[in-house]
Amino acid sequence: MRFALVLLLLLALAAALFATQDLNMEPVRFAIPYTDLFFTGPRLVVVGTTFLLGFALGYLATLPGRIGAARRARRAEKRLEKVDTARGAAISAEAQAAEARAEAAAAHRDAEAAHHDAEAAHHEAEAARDAADLDAAETQRLADEVARRTAGVQRDVPPPPPER
Repeated sequence: MRFALVLLLLLALAAALFATQDLNMEPVRFAIPYTDLFFTGPRLVVVGTTFLLGFALGYLATLPGRIGAARRARRAEKRLEKVDTARGAAISAEAQAAEARAEAAAAHRDAEAAHHDAEAAHHEAEAARDAADLDAAETQRLADEVARRTAGVQRDVPPPPPER
């Protein structure tokens, strides 16, 4: 910023020195290229006009880039607002992660995540059912083994202890 101010001050000083010289007030014939037109006027006006035309052309050359950058910035701000709104409304961490991955495929990924959760829940339910079936079968086997071993045992009352 300071460099730009110093440069601007030097440019203004050079312009003031240039404008105050008597030589710059002499008439100059300025012919416009590729036409039969010409302009006769003080050298200061010709140089100043040329400088202003160059400045204007430079500004106009950068204008499309500035407009495009402003449009991209507005689009990015809108996307950021959408992401912030969606992130605030999301309940689960999975929904937040899906929205952060990419906006274009967010709905597709959410559907895949829901399908994956349903499959995982189904597999967990099958595993729990299989474990319950195994536990029931093992319990039945043990009960049968106990029944087989105790079938041959008589339940007699033990003899009384001998007297002394």
